[in-house]
Amino acid sequence: MKIFTRIGIVLVFLFVNQIYAQSDFIEAYYTIIVNDSTTHPYADKKDPEYEVNRTHISGFMTVEVMKHRLNRYIKNPETRKECGPSEHCAVMGGNSHLVKYENADFSKPSFEKKHPVVVLKQRKAMGYRSDKKGNEIFTCTYISSISGNNELDRLVVEVKSFMAPFGMLQPLNPSYVIWIAPTGGLYHVEGKGNAYAWDDYECRLKQLNTPSYIDFSAVTFVPDKDLSELQRCEPLLITNYKLFDKFMLKSSNKKYTIESKGSYYSKDESYGGEFFRKIEIKIILNQPYFELVPLDPIIVENDGEFELAPLEPYNPELGPLEPATIDDDGDLELAPLEPYNPESAPLEPIKK
Repeated sequence: MKIFTRIGIVLVFLFVNQIYAQSDFIEAYYTIIVNDSTTHPYADKKDPEYEVNRTHISGFMTVEVMKHRLNRYIKNPETRKECGPSEHCAVMGGNSHLVKYENADFSKPSFEKKHPVVVLKQRKAMGYRSDKKGNEIFTCTYISSISGNNELDRLVVEVKSFMAPFGMLQPLNPSYVIWIAPTGGLYHVEGKGNAYAWDDYECRLKQLNTPSYIDFSAVTFVPDKDLSELQRCEPLLITNYKLFDKFMLKSSNKKYTIESKGSYYSKDESYGGEFFRKIEIKIILNQPYFELVPLDPIIVENDGEFELAPLEPYNPELGPLEPATIDDDGDLELAPLEPYNPESAPLEPIKK
């Protein structure tokens, strides 16, 4: 889980400071869906205890395109390799709450745009408990469904040239990678819904009366760290770099859709626990604003019946991924690396 937990407030503000330069802003609509599954071996039982979480967020964000960097990549393709796995060298940056100051005057922002983040969080845990007769049973131990508008936490998205860290495969063609870094959890934003937890005394699920929060820290996905042999990661890639470059440089008012899917897997060598994440993102640039209504939480009954099945585990028998091949001169080859004219690259039909 270290790949997700190292992201904090400092990183978010670093994103904001380094992503945004002088250029035009555009609006974009996004949806991000994250499904997590964590398993815990339990004694000699056949079925492991597990927990599944689903976080679905959507909303609008202010996007800025770094045209100077795109033009540099096009004129000199070798410069695409200069951005290291953990470096911030965005070609596009988005923020659900963007604030800019000029001339080091922090008394009043020169530009500010804020959009709420619509959140739906669902969680279910299964484990071994004792019933009223003292028999051990495998049952639902926690279940919840919460939704609402989060107007305090911030979502930051960065698109940058992808250079694979150790343990990930480098694509043959130049590609961009999407980083997602929310502040998530800095504030206690409450949502609406219900939650039940197992009561050992009554031997059943009981509704909780505690607040349920709608932070969205779970959508963090910044695959910039080297992987061990017990980890796998498929980053959120944009592989059609020529089409992406052309659209970003045209300053068109037409819609343009970015879609990508990724995953992350890790296994604890000590006790055998496994964590698996699936994530997908969709961004529609130049989408006119419309008001979003929070998704209704699923009504959870106290019997714990709730359709949220664990994810299919990643195959743990797979060997470690081979790092990208480096030639005798120490250069990492990306193909093709010829300069190209973005005006000659045909645009595909725009998805609506």
